[in-house]
Amino acid sequence: MPVSRVWRYGGPIAAVLTPFLLFAGPQGIPSGSWWDAASDPAVWITFILCVAAIVDGVLQLVRAPSEERATIKLDLEQLARRAFVPINKHLPTVAINQLGVHVWTTRDDRLERLVKYTVEQQRAATPIPWVRGKGVIGLAWRQKRNLIAELTDIYAKADTLDAAAFEALDPDERYGLSAEEIRRGGRYKSVLACPLTDEQRENEVIGVLSVDCTVAVPRAELEALLYDREFQDVLGSCESTLRRYFGR
Repeated sequence: MPVSRVWRYGGPIAAVLTPFLLFAGPQGIPSGSWWDAASDPAVWITFILCVAAIVDGVLQLVRAPSEERATIKLDLEQLARRAFVPINKHLPTVAINQLGVHVWTTRDDRLERLVKYTVEQQRAATPIPWVRGKGVIGLAWRQKRNLIAELTDIYAKADTLDAAAFEALDPDERYGLSAEEIRRGGRYKSVLACPLTDEQRENEVIGVLSVDCTVAVPRAELEALLYDREFQDVLGSCESTLRRYFGR
């Protein structure tokens, strides 16, 4: 946990506990002080308030990670919306409801989606567990490089080849997927996947930003998007935000 967060919530607890620790020291509570009068309401009120302050500080510490992650998720959602500006500039023929921007985080060998931003709010998730090396996003993670996938050809092969022949294809060509899994994702025609890395940890991949299109998009348009300064800024901001997510 970052030191600033510990100080934010632990400071009040320490401030309340310090006087009690001093009083509980070798000298004890001075005889004849008002602290000796246990029946005095002021003593009990002070004690209750101090306990309440301690409990509140502890609860704040417990809730802090979930509150921080909720804030991070909102930040990532804003970045996903912001990505639509350069996307619309470079993909002018693609309707906004045919696009989706997603931010994934890596967890062990799995990819977990933190943010899904689409205008088509009812778009169902593809029922496939995404892992390292599986799908365009998993392959981008494994290869640690931006990937542009034009999926029309692989869909055709999944429909025309039998299962054994399809499995015999190069795993990278079929994106680590079976013919059945390819067919499940058949609504996506073009996908761009960009690994998000932590430069402070030897460029470890900590997430992936993906742009999916339900219509085929010319490869040159997606390549141009990669060189767009605003899109690069979005990627950089996603990386720094994910580092906060991992508490780095």
